[in-house]
Amino acid sequence: MEGTILTVIKEVAIATEAALGSAKDAYEIFEVAVRAADEAVKRTPELLPVLKQAGVVDSGGKGLFFILEGRLRHIQGEVA
Repeated sequence: MEGTILTVIKEVAIATEAALGSAKDAYEIFEVAVRAADEAVKRTPELLPVLKQAGVVDSGGKGLFFILEGRLRHIQGEVA
């Protein structure tokens, strides 16, 4: 269903595939993935009326974003 984690995964896949030709390395692709996940999560309330009514974003999509962001931060050497 649109507006769920499936939408976020789809948007990440589309964005990373598009970046494959121009990205310098895998790190840059990972940055694209994190940005795409963040943007997709922010749009979930517009895609799923129950989320908009509750004033929230999709929790599964947000969780996926946190996983991707955490991995990127680890790659950057950030400590939790």
